[in-house]
Amino acid sequence: MTAANEITKAEFEAQVWAGMSEAVFQGQVLQTARLMGWGPVYHTRYSLGSRAGYPDLHLLRGKRSVFMELKTMKGKVSPAQDEWILALMEA
Repeated sequence: MTAANEITKAEFEAQVWAGMSEAVFQGQVLQTARLMGWGPVYHTRYSLGSRAGYPDLHLLRGKRSVFMELKTMKGKVSPAQDEWILALMEA
């Protein structure tokens, strides 16, 4: 039971995530990845002229390779992003 001025863990998380920008989220993911030994990390800063939909991040650690498409609670995967996600999963 919570006091009148307290919120639940789920309510707190919903409020934090609801207002988070993709840039802030990506920064947190990168910081966590580096702390966990992932690197090098690739991110296309300006994708002008590149094929649409490529994942936001590509992380390496040893023989492991991970692609990440990051979305906030408001974000939606585009058809081009879906195409890349499916192609990378099949590779």
